[in-house]
Amino acid sequence: MNRLKGRPGKRTLLKGSVAAVILTGGVFLPLAPLSSNQSVAEAAASSYIVDATNLNVRSGPGTNYERIGSLPQGSSIQVIQRLDNGWYKTTYKGQTGYVSGQYVKTNDKLYRVDATALNVRKGPGLNYSKIGHLKNGSVLSVIHKESNG
Repeated sequence: MNRLKGRPGKRTLLKGSVAAVILTGGVFLPLAPLSSNQSVAEAAASSYIVDATNLNVRSGPGTNYERIGSLPQGSSIQVIQRLDNGWYKTTYKGQTGYVSGQYVKTNDKLYRVDATALNVRKGPGLNYSKIGHLKNGSVLSVIHKESNG
C-alpha cells in the first residue's frame, strides 16, 4: 500500500508507488510497498477468455485427439503457443492441452495480480474502506483505471 512518510505531524504520500485499478467499483492496492519499477498488475498478453458454454481441452491440436477435460465459459487460460491450424497450446491441470482458437477471445484489459496481495476498496484511495482482497496470480478484467500521481 502507499506508505506515508515524513516527520511526526507531517506526512506525505509517496508518488508513483502504486497504481490504482478499479474493478466493478473496487480499487486494488497492494499490501506491500512497490519499488518505482514494479507495477500492481501486469498485462497478461497471452491470456484468453473461454467464449463457449464448455470448451473441450484435448491432448493434441485437433478434434481427433482425446478429450482430457473442459473449461466453463468465462474461464481464463494462458496460451503457450498459437498453432497454424487455429488451435492453441495451453496447460490444463498440470499437463499440456489444446483448445480450438475459435472458442477463445483475447481481452486487452485482462490483468494478473503481481503483488503478494491486493486490497479491494470501495473507491479510488486509501481513505475508502477495504471490502476484500485478491491473491497473487489472480486474473481480473479492468473496467477503469485511475491515476494516483
